[in-house]
Amino acid sequence: VKQFNQVSLWIATEIVTIGNLKKRVSALKHLIIMGQKLIKMGNFNAALEVAAGIQQSSVQRLKKTWKLLPKKFKDTVNYFEYIMDGHGNFKNYRKELMAHGLPCLPYFGIFLRDFTFIEDSYKTFVEDDKINFYKMKKLCSLIRDIQFYQTHPFTYQVNESVES
Repeated sequence: VKQFNQVSLWIATEIVTIGNLKKRVSALKHLIIMGQKLIKMGNFNAALEVAAGIQQSSVQRLKKTWKLLPKKFKDTVNYFEYIMDGHGNFKNYRKELMAHGLPCLPYFGIFLRDFTFIEDSYKTFVEDDKINFYKMKKLCSLIRDIQFYQTHPFTYQVNESVES
């Protein structure tokens, strides 16, 4: 979560520190395209870092920048907002994640949020110091979900022009 926040803040900082309006619009376009490609690759963690950086209030206040941004890029930013919407326990994000298939790298912060919810919502022990098996079942299910995303490695083709 700390790295997620650092990267999204870095992205916002990079955008707002570009003094030239056309260069700032170009950088914003580049980041939006990068976010799209990250989602297509299945790297939801990095894609949401980019989206969170773009959605920082300091970036959102750049009215002239947003005015020059073409509609298709604004539509993509709206898609990022749709995915990051926390309503319904992040149902849009979860739907996109499941639709993508493997391999993919989910945003781990959602898992941490789920662990916290289970820990805070259910007692570990119930009457007569008996283990709350319902809570343990929920925790096991969440751990199984995390393990599921670790079953398929990413495979990339080497791009010789980048390597040299």
